[in-house]
Amino acid sequence: MSLGIQYDSIINDINSVKNRILEAIEPTSVEYELLKGFSVWLSELTFRPSYLFIGFNLGTNFYRGTGIKYKIKDIDYSDVSKYYEYRWVYTKDTKAVFKKANKFNDLNKSIKININFLVTSNRKDLFQLQGILQEKYDINIPIKAQEWITQLIELIDPKCIICEGEYPARKIAEYFDIELAWQNDLCEYTIRSQTSVIGYKRIFSKIINKNGVVELLKKY
Repeated sequence: MSLGIQYDSIINDINSVKNRILEAIEPTSVEYELLKGFSVWLSELTFRPSYLFIGFNLGTNFYRGTGIKYKIKDIDYSDVSKYYEYRWVYTKDTKAVFKKANKFNDLNKSIKININFLVTSNRKDLFQLQGILQEKYDINIPIKAQEWITQLIELIDPKCIICEGEYPARKIAEYFDIELAWQNDLCEYTIRSQTSVIGYKRIFSKIINKNGVVELLKKY
């Protein structure tokens, strides 16, 4: 199966679940208020990139700035890398550690997605929304997220995955049956016998152990 056909199969499934959610929820419902949109890609799509960044949740910057929940191309890949275009706190931290590790040019070859494709205001809202979708509509987002993320990793075939926070690092380890161990707010493991994974803990949007991340990046 070609890469294009594989990609289309994954995106079509994501789009199918998205449409099922939009058709099911009522504008007066709690779940409607919790859901602020959908997002898969925050970068261009390339294959065998140097780094695949996996974050937790897009957040509601776009919704708060525009009042728009659903973008026309909200599950399509972008034509820019978010680390070059956006000035969010954690992108500044990421740029800083990559510069220190002399890896800054590799950011242009990286891909960015999130472990969750539902957009909510915070983690609490996400978990509440997932619970409602499961109970009320029999839509199991955690299971689907595992399917999609593992399929995308196989498709993209990154050299190294960078998990932006404790939750993504824990979930990727869980998806690939890895026993996760943290040291100095960092973790490091291998999946698929060939893909290195780096994870770091954050306080809000800030990387806790920046110097440690710099040293890990130098290895990859």
